[in-house]
Amino acid sequence: MTEKTKTICVVGAGLCGLTAIKACLENNLFVTCYEKTSSFGGSWKYRDVTINGVGSIMKSTVAVTSKEMSAFSDFPPPRFNPNYMDHTLVMAYLEEYAQSFRLLDHIQFSTEVVNVEKHKEYIHTGQWTVTIEHSSGQFETETFDAVMICIGSFVYPYIPSLTGLSTFKGRILHSNYYKEPSAFTDKKTLVVGIGVSGTNIATELSHTGQKLPIYLSTRRGAWIIPRLADGGLPWDILYSRRYLNILFSRFLPKAFVADYFEHKANHKMDHGLYKLKPNYRIIERNSTIEDNLSSQIMTGAIKIKGEIDHFVPQGVVFKDEPGLMQPLDVVILATGFQPKIPIIDETILKLSSERVELFQFVFPHTIPLPTLAIIGMVQPNGSIGPIAEMQARWVARIFAGQCKLPTQKQMQANPYETDWTRYMDCLAKYIGVKPPLLKMMVRDPKLFYTCFFGPTAAYQFRLIGPNSWPKARETILTIGERAYDFDVKSHRDESINTNESKLIVHFDTNPPYIDTRWQAPNGNSPDGAEVVQHPCWFISLADVGFCVGERICECVSFIYIITHECAGTV
Repeated sequence: MTEKTKTICVVGAGLCGLTAIKACLENNLFVTCYEKTSSFGGSWKYRDVTINGVGSIMKSTVAVTSKEMSAFSDFPPPRFNPNYMDHTLVMAYLEEYAQSFRLLDHIQFSTEVVNVEKHKEYIHTGQWTVTIEHSSGQFETETFDAVMICIGSFVYPYIPSLTGLSTFKGRILHSNYYKEPSAFTDKKTLVVGIGVSGTNIATELSHTGQKLPIYLSTRRGAWIIPRLADGGLPWDILYSRRYLNILFSRFLPKAFVADYFEHKANHKMDHGLYKLKPNYRIIERNSTIEDNLSSQIMTGAIKIKGEIDHFVPQGVVFKDEPGLMQPLDVVILATGFQPKIPIIDETILKLSSERVELFQFVFPHTIPLPTLAIIGMVQPNGSIGPIAEMQARWVARIFAGQCKLPTQKQMQANPYETDWTRYMDCLAKYIGVKPPLLKMMVRDPKLFYTCFFGPTAAYQFRLIGPNSWPKARETILTIGERAYDFDVKSHRDESINTNESKLIVHFDTNPPYIDTRWQAPNGNSPDGAEVVQHPCWFISLADVGFCVGERICECVSFIYIITHECAGTV
């Protein structure tokens, strides 16, 4: 007699909800998704009017992570799409994803989940009672074996307590309700907050040709980095690499790593000169991704202001300008969001910006049975899409009885922000899909080189294990073809110093070896230089070499990889 198929409730059909549905289907779970609105896509679905309790975006929103680093693990984006997709292209990608895996068949639209509570037999069954409200106003109660909450963390605006704000007679709105700039033309506008939303809104308003500058207030500054890094390559493609992650997190002092990235951030815009330098190191918090802020400050279209002292009916007074009132017409609060899930009682799950009581940002510590999971309640230093997918894959395996959680004593709270690569590897290890670098180095050196020295895209987590994908290897090796012919094998940035010799590395698989040779600037090998063939399991640090200059280091010891892969730390 076969075991009864478990029923799973997914709340929300945004990016997180779609991948949660797919993960359930991959594990033969019966899944029903309830979506409050009439469309999937969540915050990526542009709406002219913001719906309370639903994420929102601007009409001009463009992703801050590149398409390859944002893609789901078995669904690469179209090759002809730009590296940074606007919201219409992201929605098109999500629509194709949903249709390809028949996810829409499992969604009930215009159906809002208003309450999730333990079933009366929860202690024995782990079941949950879910109350839903249909568009007709009719309420209905359903029982599910498990629940995934997939509403994300950018839904409920945070309104700070600012002295005198309630007395201000102009217009006040949160960035969640900002759509496009036409309503603010020639208005004396203050944007509060220097995160992604705040800088995007300020720069967009400053480009409308209005005569008045846009004021951008920041209490403690922020590190601003552009989407594009050296050579015009996407920042995340260039720096989200396993060898760099190991180098920066295990070999080099944190102060040195912070100095390096702060130097890169200051290369385009001196943060101290522009009054943006924060009181924390760049590696301590996520940076703000913005391309045009510096030029708009330089032209006077944006004026940076410090911390707000208080508001008055006609304007604002800043702490570093006592006694000087700045007249205003509009205040836009780009002050972030509350980590909040109102459909669950706080006795089951209590969230705050300082502490998230979730094991690996997913499972509440306060419940004895792992049948409630939160997807997407995390702030990684990378794209949320692959992380939400990995969380959903892990959760679905646990719901299906294929994985187990540690004991409650071991499930301690984690910091609210996390390193993208290490977090992905951690969940992948739970599932059994972490790339086997040691075996790969011996059996498939070309793939190993791309996985280790190239971008750590989510496709790597479909190479082995449950629900592996036959096209994962090919997709990993062709990332460059979809990202403007970016070739990870040749990225030694010849522009650093064209007068220096370069190390050329070549892989072959039959028999497996790597040959290396030094190449002079004229393309020839220096006198006396010979091609050296190395069995791929005996590469040493000296053979591979370091590239100095702005590219701190281009490789680490393969022997280190072997040692620590055996210990399960790479």
